[in-house]
Amino acid sequence: MKAKYVWMASLLALSSMGMQAKNMNEFLKDLQHKKDLTHITMGPVVMKIASLFTETMGVNSINVLCLEDCSSETLDKYRKDIRQLKDSEFEPFATINEENEQIKVFTKIKENAIREMVIFLTKDDLMVVQLKGNIKPEDVAQVVNKHDDDR
Repeated sequence: MKAKYVWMASLLALSSMGMQAKNMNEFLKDLQHKKDLTHITMGPVVMKIASLFTETMGVNSINVLCLEDCSSETLDKYRKDIRQLKDSEFEPFATINEENEQIKVFTKIKENAIREMVIFLTKDDLMVVQLKGNIKPEDVAQVVNKHDDDR
């Protein structure tokens, strides 16, 4: 009889572990293994060269992941995963919901600077933009204000 209860408790523990929310790294690693993924990276060397021609505002690297032409089931799964993201290193920065489009932004802040920003855009596909560097919050505000004027 005890063996039966131990077995049931083990199954319950294993099933609850599978239902835990993913952290940012787990989510990104899962996404990177999709076959229809387009992945573009601009590393520190490219960003250093870019800084000669434009203001990079402290961004050292950019990763863009785009899952195009995915099924609605796959898109719904990733939307759910994004809503359930739990990572103690990242703070939710902004969420925008419009018709069939959702934008969610997370930031990792250390020493009064944004060290990493991850932007999720879901519409008919899924796009993730990951910025790393030493980004000042006032630079983000400047970019947002500039593009608010464009609307």
